[in-house]
Amino acid sequence: MTYFYCCSYPLRANSIVEKGNWGRICRLEKEISLERTFERIRRKEFPDRPSRLECIFLCPTLENARFFLSQNPRRGYDLIYEVELVNSNCKIFETDWTLINRELLDTEAKRENAARKYWNPKHVDELRKEILADSAVRILRLVC
Repeated sequence: MTYFYCCSYPLRANSIVEKGNWGRICRLEKEISLERTFERIRRKEFPDRPSRLECIFLCPTLENARFFLSQNPRRGYDLIYEVELVNSNCKIFETDWTLINRELLDTEAKRENAARKYWNPKHVDELRKEILADSAVRILRLVC
């Protein structure tokens, strides 16, 4: 099965993109209370899900990747790659990326509530679906 990965830098076919880059970035920030809350709730209530800090984020379809980029103007330089998992037996979790809205999650109670919805989504619109995979990915080709 293939997925789609968005990033702002050019990669060659067969390049390996390691998991955990988001966690690396978060650990550099002085304030990562949102991610800390999501990780605490995941560990306590949903330990079978892959960690946002140690996974790679993927889109299930090209249409989904294009929609994701259209809704995130700061990602306007991103390229879209078709990829495959290096470890096809890894933990995979599907959720709704729109459940994380940093501007609306200004209290710990709101962050905890959002984390529970994120880790246990009831209905995930196909265009808003994100895949968390506990695996590196191999670049198959540049799509656009």
